[in-house]
Amino acid sequence: MTFYKISVLAFAISCLIHSPCNASDTEAKKVFDKVEKKLREAKNIQVVFSTKCRTGADLYDFEARGRFMLLPDNKSRLEYIMHPGFLKDADKALQSVKMLLICDGKRLADMRDPGKSIPVKADYAETRVRCLMIGGIVLWGFAVFEPTLQGGDFKCSNFKLGPKENINGKKITVLNFNLSAPTYLGKIVPVSLWINDDTGLPSKVLSRMIPDSPAQYLSDTYAEFILDAIIDQNNFVISKD
Repeated sequence: MTFYKISVLAFAISCLIHSPCNASDTEAKKVFDKVEKKLREAKNIQVVFSTKCRTGADLYDFEARGRFMLLPDNKSRLEYIMHPGFLKDADKALQSVKMLLICDGKRLADMRDPGKSIPVKADYAETRVRCLMIGGIVLWGFAVFEPTLQGGDFKCSNFKLGPKENINGKKITVLNFNLSAPTYLGKIVPVSLWINDDTGLPSKVLSRMIPDSPAQYLSDTYAEFILDAIIDQNNFVISKD
C-alpha cells in the first residue's frame, strides 16, 4: 500500500472516529443557544426557585427558596428566604434571612439598606439571563455588588448532550458543559442543565464546584419558569422608606 493510500485511509478513519462526537458537540451547543435566545427575546422572565449549596464546609452550606423577575431594560427583583448553616456547632447557628434585591434599571439595591445602591452595567439583564442557565441565582445576585463580577464573563464550553430523562411525566433534555467565571477564580466548573422539551425552558441547573467531589455542588430547581407575564412595574421601585 502506497504512502498516499495509507494517508487517505488514516484520514477516513479519523473522520469516522471524530465526526459523530463533533456533530454531537455542535448539536449540544445549538440546544444551549436556542434556550438562551428564547430567554433573551422574552418581554420578561419570572421564576420560582429553590437553591441548595453543599460545600463540604458547614458554615457556607445553605438552602433558599424565592422568586426572581427580570425585564430586558435591566430591571430585576430577587426575593428569597435563605436558611444557612448545617453547622456542627449549634452555638454559632445562623438565623434564616429574608432578602430582597431590586434593580430599577440603573441601580441595584439590597433593600435592607436601599440608600447604598450601586449602578449596574449596560449588560446587566443579559448576564442575568446567562445566570439562569449556569445556576446560582442567589450567588450571582450578590456577586453584582462587586463591579468586576457584573459583566458577562461567564464562559461556557465543551457542550455535551446527556441521556434523555423523564421526570414526573415530562421529557427532559440534559445538557452538560464547562463554565469558567470570575468567582470561581479561573477554575473550570462542570455544569448540567435540565431542559423541559415541551417548553424549551430550564427546569434545573447543577454545578460541581469541585469536579471530583460529587458531594459539593450548587443547584437551582425551577418550580415555575414563566415568560411574558404581566408584571407590575412597582416591583422594581427602590423605595427608601
